[in-house]
Amino acid sequence: MSYTYQRLNATTGRMSFVVDAETMHDAAQKAFLRERKKIRIPGFRPGKAPRSVIERMYGENLFLQYAMDDVVEESFTSAIVDFNEDRYIGQPKVANAKLNDDDSFTFDVDFAIVPDVELGDYQHLDVELEEEVYDEKNVEAAIAQDLKNHKRTEEITDRAAQMDDIASIDYAGSVDGVPFEGGTANGYDLVLGSGSFIPGFEEQVVGMTIGEEKDIDVTFPENYAPQLAGKAAVFHIKLNSLHTEEIPELTDDYVADTTEFSTVAEYRADQEAKEHKRIEVANDNARKDAVFAKVVENANVQVPDALVDVYTEQITQNYSAQLKRSGMTLDEYVKMTGMDKQRFIQLYLRPEGQAQAVSELVISALIKKEDPEVTEEMLDARFEEMAEAYNTPAQTLKDNFANQIDQIKHDIKVDVILDKLIANATFHAPASEEDVPANEEVEAEEDNQDENT
Repeated sequence: MSYTYQRLNATTGRMSFVVDAETMHDAAQKAFLRERKKIRIPGFRPGKAPRSVIERMYGENLFLQYAMDDVVEESFTSAIVDFNEDRYIGQPKVANAKLNDDDSFTFDVDFAIVPDVELGDYQHLDVELEEEVYDEKNVEAAIAQDLKNHKRTEEITDRAAQMDDIASIDYAGSVDGVPFEGGTANGYDLVLGSGSFIPGFEEQVVGMTIGEEKDIDVTFPENYAPQLAGKAAVFHIKLNSLHTEEIPELTDDYVADTTEFSTVAEYRADQEAKEHKRIEVANDNARKDAVFAKVVENANVQVPDALVDVYTEQITQNYSAQLKRSGMTLDEYVKMTGMDKQRFIQLYLRPEGQAQAVSELVISALIKKEDPEVTEEMLDARFEEMAEAYNTPAQTLKDNFANQIDQIKHDIKVDVILDKLIANATFHAPASEEDVPANEEVEAEEDNQDENT
């Protein structure tokens, strides 16, 4: 067996094979020995009919035809092992298969290849980016959320339900005396006045006492679920208990009791430092994303469909896994959208697969071009970062990720390259309407006047 290789285009390669007659005859004999038990010949027990008898009945090239399929698979599998001219991906396709008069066999195998990427200008990029700036409101919001997380609950036993109380209720709803799906619950905590239930429901719980039961009349809004929209309903309600929640004040005592700090000033300074750090990380990530997006924009990339298929399949599997964790299959979710599965994948998942394929090709081209070195110190530093994030000793992580070192080194290379591109890039905020030069506004106005005359 011998073969030659050529690129048909930027994304397709072709191996052209020539298999001599002797190899084909050997393959045909192997096919005969494998297939003879499946072939029924009158007068012979299964597997005992001579090859010549079988070929007289079914055709003299019967086992050569079997051999052709075997030889195609074996030849391509053998050849692709040492193939290093291009990166092969996807499912190969056989073309121009021909069994010649001398029993030699020729055929082509076409397959998708990872194309070369023309990176374009990436060394000195001009990048538009609106970076996040420090805002005291975010600190106040974080402190408010912290206080809310430490809220105190007080049970109410000596009065009737009021607005802002949290009422534990059992309820059972019906329309025309018939219960409906989703209309029954026990021990539901309802914040009175929250507006989380349909109009009129919460207001009629107000005034009830603990242990009291009663029926209330409500009407579902017109924009509700179709089977209930606009219909009158009756809910039987039982009030089980009442309680309120009190959010603590921010004082030195609260800080000392709930944090590692002693005073409000120390606690607030820590919150401010965390916010500055969050903004620093967010802007660093935003710069990396913006720079890489510009590199992709400047690059010339031809993506083979086979590579998009690979990434789309991965994305589909991940999406299915996420839905499964929520108790739903992809088929069930797609059915809710009113689309068939293939159309859903084409419209929503394949574009993501396309974008991911482009990104990976550009990243590979950058790494090949820049060839950054990853030192042991850099690897140790990455594990220290991971140790802090996972709250796990670095050595433990090294042991756990021992089989993923190549991927971690790859990620470090990407960060090194992006940091370099960020250092060489020029960033500017998007132009606002106020930034439009006055002469451009005048010209635009003159253009409008010309059109109106």
